[in-house]
Amino acid sequence: IVTVSIENDEAQAIAIQSDGKIVVVGHNAKSAKYDIFVLRFNTNGSLDSSFDGDGIVITRVGSFVNNANAVSIQPDGKIVVAGFSKSGKYGDFTILRYNTDGSLDNSFDGDGIQTTTIGTDDAYIRSVSLQADGKIVVAGFSRDATQVVYTLARYLSNGSLDTSFDKDGIVTTTIGSNNADARSIVIQKDGKIIAAGNTTFGSSRAFTVVRYHPNGRLDSSFDTDGIVTTRLGTINDYLYKVALHKDGKIVVVGYSNTGTKIDFALVQYNTDGSLDNSFDSDGIVTTSIGTKQDAATALAIQADGKIVAAGSSHFFSGTGTFAIARYNNPSLSISPLTGVNKEISFYPNPTQDILHIRGAAIGSTVALYDMQGRMLKREVIKASDASINLQELAKGNYLLKITTKEGVEGSAKVLKE
Repeated sequence: IVTVSIENDEAQAIAIQSDGKIVVVGHNAKSAKYDIFVLRFNTNGSLDSSFDGDGIVITRVGSFVNNANAVSIQPDGKIVVAGFSKSGKYGDFTILRYNTDGSLDNSFDGDGIQTTTIGTDDAYIRSVSLQADGKIVVAGFSRDATQVVYTLARYLSNGSLDTSFDKDGIVTTTIGSNNADARSIVIQKDGKIIAAGNTTFGSSRAFTVVRYHPNGRLDSSFDTDGIVTTRLGTINDYLYKVALHKDGKIVVVGYSNTGTKIDFALVQYNTDGSLDNSFDSDGIVTTSIGTKQDAATALAIQADGKIVAAGSSHFFSGTGTFAIARYNNPSLSISPLTGVNKEISFYPNPTQDILHIRGAAIGSTVALYDMQGRMLKREVIKASDASINLQELAKGNYLLKITTKEGVEGSAKVLKE
């Protein structure tokens, strides 16, 4: 555990550099003025003195309130920080870019700072992501007199708005009755942009995932209109983060509210926006940890596909603690077979008895080997949703191999528990 005292400070986001150094951003309050801070730690937890002399950079943009909600590290090591700033009544989208030594990068909009006024009221950035071409995509909300809308903006690497993105660099999407707030953003390998957050429908709130084409248009191949909303609890649900599996499936986390209990909530979607029924049978998992309320506010996917959700748990009124949970991912793609016929997946993994196989063409063969290469089972697939019984096998690791009729092979490890 490392604690750093600036002055009434609150960390909002974290990123890890390629060299292992840790960057933390947020805001601190001094005399009712909120400033953006960036901290950089060495891998041993000490502040990095090569970063502005003491590991701490404080930046005031607006004259009243400034806050950093998101951070991302460019391949060249420059640090992109996003949030909002206020000089008058309303907040503006605000992006800052720092050099590796902690100084503002003057090649970014002339002074390292870009502010964008959107709508007639507040506009806040909640999340930032970097494209492979160096463009910066941010998501959050903007407000006018009657509604709050999903708001995305894309900037060129020099800090100017990218006019190839919906002609002016800004996209707003109205969802629900009058309140839609994008909390998190990721970019697919094909350049499509996924923004996830929350939408109010009448008196209740629901998870909302929206997918856009690289030019900013809604992607109609995603649930026919580019927008998916999911209700979990009976009153208000709240989504905080989104992440992508290697096979393109989408995971979001937050909390669900039944009216009497608030729980960790995870939802997994297929690439077309439908709920992934291989994930706890309906695509939705809720986990009760404490006795009162639990909220997952952070999300990461391990290299093996397991999902890590972290946040807070309240065991009784007034007392809270950090909470972290890890979930198995029952649907793992066999990537060498992707695109041959259709994507092949198997679940659950780890398994106890029956291993289900989805998407393999009829006539393909499935074989199971021990780790010494000895074949234990071999069957011909006779239906698009097939299965193989592992009940009589001992606990341990096995190799699953599927061969299509065309002779293309794919393999992956399976754990029998």
